[in-house]
Amino acid sequence: MRIYWSEDSLHDLESIRNYISISNPLNAERFITELFDTAELMLGNFPTSGRKIPEINDERFREIIHGYYRIMYKIQNEEIRILTVRNSNRSFSGEELP
Repeated sequence: MRIYWSEDSLHDLESIRNYISISNPLNAERFITELFDTAELMLGNFPTSGRKIPEINDERFREIIHGYYRIMYKIQNEEIRILTVRNSNRSFSGEELP
């Protein structure tokens, strides 16, 4: 399956990198690389391995967890669209997804 990162998800990664860089720039790069690689490897091989997003009652919307971050994606046809990467401590209603 092909994996596409939305503009929002790429912006999320940049914000996460910037936040971590405040205290540890080297760790920020490492963490973003690990997050990206984990998502690509796991979802590319096992697209349904993520759990259904609890706030959304739709099997197509799933998430995997990396550290404190929820990588939310949608399975559509033969594609995986990563929609957002959110800190798990932030409130989420499900309405924020496109």
